Amino acid sequence: MPPLILNDLRLPHPAYCARPARTLERRFAQETGITVGRWRRQARLLDALRQLASGQTVKVVAQDAGYGSPSAFVSAFRSVFGVTPARYFDNPQVTDEVARSERALP
Repeated sequence: MPPLILNDLRLPHPAYCARPARTLERRFAQETGITVGRWRRQARLLDALRQLASGQTVKVVAQDAGYGSPSAFVSAFRSVFGVTPARYFDNPQVTDEVARSERALP
């Protein structure tokens, strides 16, 4: 079924809403190329990146992003961006490289 378009926002066809969650997860992965879990993790980390850029502490950002500890957040951040939050913001070259790689994320 084609997506509905509402003010340039693409929404799934209403018939998809009556499907089991696993069916929606499979459909999401087919359409986007990534799992719902990976997408959610990337979305949280991108939001965390914005918070860190605005001056929030790693501890506060980790808590807001739903991580149990700052070290768990830093580990997840490093696995996605390739560097720790401190190194990301300390080195403009790293920031540029990561920004380019973000655009390449599925």
